[in-house]
Amino acid sequence: MLLPFSPSDPTTQALKADPSRWRDAARALCDRHAITMTELTPYPDGAALVAAVSDDAVIKIIQPPYRDEWEREGWAQGLLLRATLPIEIPRLLASGESPDGWTYLISSRVHGTLLKDVWPSMDAPRRAELLSEIGRAMAAVHAVRLVSQRLARRAWDTLVTAQLAGCRARHARLAMPQWLLDGCETYARAAVAEMPSGTDLVLLTGEYTPFNLLAEERGGRWALTGMVDFGDAMEGPREYDWIGPGVFLCAGDAELLHAFLRGYRGAEGALDDADRRTLMALHLIHRFADLDRQIALRGWRERAESLDQLAALLWPR
Repeated sequence: MLLPFSPSDPTTQALKADPSRWRDAARALCDRHAITMTELTPYPDGAALVAAVSDDAVIKIIQPPYRDEWEREGWAQGLLLRATLPIEIPRLLASGESPDGWTYLISSRVHGTLLKDVWPSMDAPRRAELLSEIGRAMAAVHAVRLVSQRLARRAWDTLVTAQLAGCRARHARLAMPQWLLDGCETYARAAVAEMPSGTDLVLLTGEYTPFNLLAEERGGRWALTGMVDFGDAMEGPREYDWIGPGVFLCAGDAELLHAFLRGYRGAEGALDDADRRTLMALHLIHRFADLDRQIALRGWRERAESLDQLAALLWPR
């Protein structure tokens, strides 16, 4: 089936702004899998076309250049079928591709309110409780057994090599402070080299952020209930997933950071200097690193004069 728009469309945003251009395509894909479409309610964020098609289902249509997101999401959802999780995640209902290269997934709908919409109004104790819940959910995902540690290590090493090579250039394009540019590649290389080589890699989703976590109010209190969007899933060290909660939600608050780590690691909630260097390095070489957009700690550019100082601000004792 050919979708009624061209892969050469410059962005998905024009399509998001006019759901009528892809309503029939969404309906045809649902019909193909005997899924009844009763609505088309687009979600505004992300690069893909994502919309609720019923109270029970969501469709995600992905442009050809982003085919890897389709592959990653299907792979991650398949692995997570084995997991016992404390939160709900989408369950894959159907998947396929069109002759012109577009791909799609239809998944079960996870209800709730995005954490970004309620986090600003929460007090510190409730934020700490939610961060502990995020830590427990992440630990459950990381406990899922990967098919091959050898293949996972090869893919991770390839990614790290590429990211290290482009580290300074990426942060220069993003107009990072000179003190960061002067040392970022050397710092990242040294910290990555110090990471224990025998530690098992885990399933990373990269989605433990307020833009992908869902919460519901129960008895007057907010509880973490779900997580969506696995298009960035991959294999790597567990600390890579710590970055999202750390920079977006903890934002340099030691009590919040400890709450998250307590949820993830139990009583062993503290970080040491090696942990901080690892986290700082992984943020520098992250596939989507953009420190100004990601670090919620105000004034971090002026408060730090080195990467060690920034690491201490972001990941305090």
